[in-house]
Amino acid sequence: MASDAELLEVFRLAEAADLPDIVCEVGDHLAWNWISRSRFPEVDQLSRRSLAVQTSAGTLLAAGRALRVLGKPADALRYYQQALPIQQEASDRAGEAATLSNIGLVHHNRGNLDQALHHYQQALPIQQEIGDRAGEATTLNNIGGVHRNRGNLDQALHHYQQALTIRREVGDRAGEATTLNNIGMVHHDQGNLDQALHHYQQA
Repeated sequence: MASDAELLEVFRLAEAADLPDIVCEVGDHLAWNWISRSRFPEVDQLSRRSLAVQTSAGTLLAAGRALRVLGKPADALRYYQQALPIQQEASDRAGEAATLSNIGLVHHNRGNLDQALHHYQQALPIQQEIGDRAGEATTLNNIGGVHRNRGNLDQALHHYQQALTIRREVGDRAGEATTLNNIGMVHHDQGNLDQALHHYQQA
């Protein structure tokens, strides 16, 4: 397998020769690899260079992810919103759902709860349709978070419990712990301290 340095050289040559397909393929491979290693500033720089040559949904998503983590939500949102129609046109249902969820997450983090819920609720039926159980659980958990932020604790609990069931089904132990903790926080908010402690201890 080629090293990062070798791939960067291929990227540079393709960039100089204005070869968008190679820029996209090599740039996206590097970007997602770096995202998995939390090298977000480098992803941002690489994505900017890549987007000067081509505008694939994958590159836009990588750029958005990096900028969201780097604390630039408005820029992240702009990239996600550019990616969405490309995915819809290509009938990329999985990508569309992931982008809707990411848009929801940016709005959620900014306190725009109506917009967050709107996008999560668009993502959810797509994830159910394509059988993306892990994505469905994440979205249900996020919807629960919106309801908790609004003080709708029964609705929050309902969505967290749906997410917990799926996370147990798919063996997502880290996600299960997060959702158990979230359920504990709802019980804590409701003053059910025994139930809160029970779920915290499971997490």
